[in-house]
Amino acid sequence: QGETYTYMNLQRYITRGGQLVAKLQRGNIQLSSGFSYTGIYNELENTAVAVPFTYSTDLNTSLEYSFQRTNTSIAVYWKYNGRQPVYILDDNKLVHLFHGEAYSMVDLSVMQPFFNNRLSIGAGIKNILNVTTIQNYQVAGAHQSSNEVMLAGMGRSVFLRMQLQLSK
Repeated sequence: QGETYTYMNLQRYITRGGQLVAKLQRGNIQLSSGFSYTGIYNELENTAVAVPFTYSTDLNTSLEYSFQRTNTSIAVYWKYNGRQPVYILDDNKLVHLFHGEAYSMVDLSVMQPFFNNRLSIGAGIKNILNVTTIQNYQVAGAHQSSNEVMLAGMGRSVFLRMQLQLSK
């Protein structure tokens, strides 16, 4: 018989961290990369438990190419989500630290402007890797056990987009 866990409202939630972003453009190609390091502090409601800051790392990169003649642009976006800390309170009011496994997401889009850039039509694919769930690992001393999954995404999807600028 498995354990039952309860997700609690947070009485106090604090984040701290930093972010670095670099962009490079040369001709029709634009490259952008970023790195963030975020600490999260949780104080669980209805308990006297205050857990220390836990940190996660995220990386992202995008590469965009614009065709000069048609003004069409193609872009690829990649995001790495590092291990995410999650605190869960069990039936005995004990707090357990879980880490969601790291995962990546990749998107692709194509945009075409019309009428002096007043209308843009685009299409693309989100979550090309079809990430839907990630495994949570409970941190228990020197041992880690995998006993829970967490929703990470809705799965692969296709989109169409139309943007109209009414005034300039």
